[in-house]
Amino acid sequence: MTGLEAARGSQDGRFDTDRTAQKMRAQRGDFHNSVTRAPKALLWSLALLLAFVPACSRWGCSRVVIAELKHEDGPVSRDHAAKPGQWLPAPVGSEFSVGDGVRTGPKAAAAVLLDDGTMLLLEESTVVRFSPTPPNRRERGLDVQAGSVTIEAGGAELLLRTQMGLARIDPGSIVQVGSGKKGLRLFVRVGKARLEAAGKQTETLHAGQGIEIGVGLAVLERFGEEAASVPSGAPTAPVEAVAKPLVDFGQLVVKVEGPGTSLKAPGDKAWSRLDSGDVRVAPGSELRLASGANAEVQGGRQTARLGGPGQYAIGGSPDRFVSLVSGSTVLTADGTDVGLRVADGSVVARGSQTKSVAEVKLDHQRLVGIVARQGIVVVKIGGRQETLRAGEKVTIGAKGQVKVTGRGIGFFDVTVNAGGSLALHDPNPPTAVGFVFGSVCPARAMVELMRRGSVADAAVATGQANLRVPSGASLYRVRCLDESGVEGPVAAQGSVAVIHDAGTAPLAAGAPSTFVDTDGRAYTVLYQNRLPTVLVRWPHPPKASSYVLVHQSPSGTRSLTTAQPEYTFRSGAVVEGRHVLTFQTGSAQSRPATVVVRFDPAAPKASINSPSDGGFAPGASVTVSGSALPDWRVFVGDRELPVDDVRRFSGPATAGDRVLLIRFQHPRRGSDLYLRRASGVER
Repeated sequence: MTGLEAARGSQDGRFDTDRTAQKMRAQRGDFHNSVTRAPKALLWSLALLLAFVPACSRWGCSRVVIAELKHEDGPVSRDHAAKPGQWLPAPVGSEFSVGDGVRTGPKAAAAVLLDDGTMLLLEESTVVRFSPTPPNRRERGLDVQAGSVTIEAGGAELLLRTQMGLARIDPGSIVQVGSGKKGLRLFVRVGKARLEAAGKQTETLHAGQGIEIGVGLAVLERFGEEAASVPSGAPTAPVEAVAKPLVDFGQLVVKVEGPGTSLKAPGDKAWSRLDSGDVRVAPGSELRLASGANAEVQGGRQTARLGGPGQYAIGGSPDRFVSLVSGSTVLTADGTDVGLRVADGSVVARGSQTKSVAEVKLDHQRLVGIVARQGIVVVKIGGRQETLRAGEKVTIGAKGQVKVTGRGIGFFDVTVNAGGSLALHDPNPPTAVGFVFGSVCPARAMVELMRRGSVADAAVATGQANLRVPSGASLYRVRCLDESGVEGPVAAQGSVAVIHDAGTAPLAAGAPSTFVDTDGRAYTVLYQNRLPTVLVRWPHPPKASSYVLVHQSPSGTRSLTTAQPEYTFRSGAVVEGRHVLTFQTGSAQSRPATVVVRFDPAAPKASINSPSDGGFAPGASVTVSGSALPDWRVFVGDRELPVDDVRRFSGPATAGDRVLLIRFQHPRRGSDLYLRRASGVER
């Protein structure tokens, strides 16, 4: 692994802007409805589902970084493999190797990114240890010792070694692991997981299904199906119809799919089970769906698609066709508006002029998010109203803060092809970047801008999506959308680096100089346009008539005789690379000094005198002038500007409608792009 930044750049999982610690808490209800906590003493003693080999001695351990803490909400701590149980505070950015552990405190949550793009969302009071796996395998080792964890697989199949065999988790799937009544449970929220023993498939779990391992049990106990989905105390007799007057919508018809659905008619105190099929109900009835169950409610020209686990009230006024108590629903409006009342406000899919589809999720009576899949969706939260169009999304934080993503902007300063990377210098970020994805996604697609492992912004468009990119390094990923507007897996990804720099700093006039003592330390010397001058000294040397300086360099070893215990290397004598310097005289020898000479990538490559940022009109003819470091060529568009003997350049150019881009090209260092904006352009 080359580092967690590279791992994060290759991530193609589903960690979204609403996958922050607030959403981690919002997701708890789904899992905890089907999982009951067991005492911690039991968890430590049972054969854990994801407890792999308990010690490094069997296959061996290394200190290679395999995970990084990306987000924390509340106290998070960690220990090390060499000192298990000695917990220390874990700030964001903490790295983990095999045998290390991470722990969340009460009312805390954390997000941990594995080097293969898998995301772990830790609930409160959770302990996870990174266990070893067999060599030369793609398997992951994860020991959930307490609490519960949501595992989000990336773009490749995730292999987890369990006590009964191998767990294969499909790309993009979401699996939760936590404690149940009899032991540890694995529950599939999204996608599919397969459990294999001796290379043969034994169990396949789909969304809404799970398996529990009890202490001393030789068999697995499944849950999430009909037997586990019927609410406690509910009668088993099916409900054929509810003899209540139908109002407002005429007849309401509920189409039930899957087991574990129950209904409570207006005025009733008991819940009745609903079998799969159609049933007419009265407005004001309540529906309760188990995990994996679905129901479609139809009233006149209004349709709402409901998903489990969740609880709903159906019928009422046009803006209360469905009231969401908890769970998720899809509103379909075709010919008339369809409204949804939630605890925080309302959602209306506008169907009077065009077909509109909205997805809404509510958890514990708190609105989590709304996505407009088609048409127009109006969202009212508190005193704020947002009108969403296809591909746009509203997320609501734990404190009620509203964030809209997916809109993008209608202009761009510079473009990057999907899968490529871009680095540029901008005097006044953010930079409007156009992400061109037509060759990857021929129809509509969503571009997500990633910052610190979360989606900071997103835009949906056809062919190209434009986003404002702030200064610093950002990752982006492209997801193609199907005809219904649902995002697929990551189709392309890359990076954009915006450097807050006007490009007007003066260039270094001469070679840098530095002092190096042969005292056993290591030195790093950065240079810009000229190699450094290095003065080497022997601190506290013995008296002698002469000294020998042994110089080990990338080109070989040589010895230099000096009258004093010091020597000056002129610029160019110490080339780029690693050098070891040692003084000798008689039987005495200094400690070696290690010197690494390398080019400073942050150093200015050029100094631009004109034009100034905002100092020209759109489409104007301008003079581009300045100075560049040796070996750097200067381009405006495809036209190269001549550079004279003292490294100055000057030439005419025509600005674009928004910006002028000046490119500096080096045969070994690559290229640097500098941006100048025209006056009065939209920001």
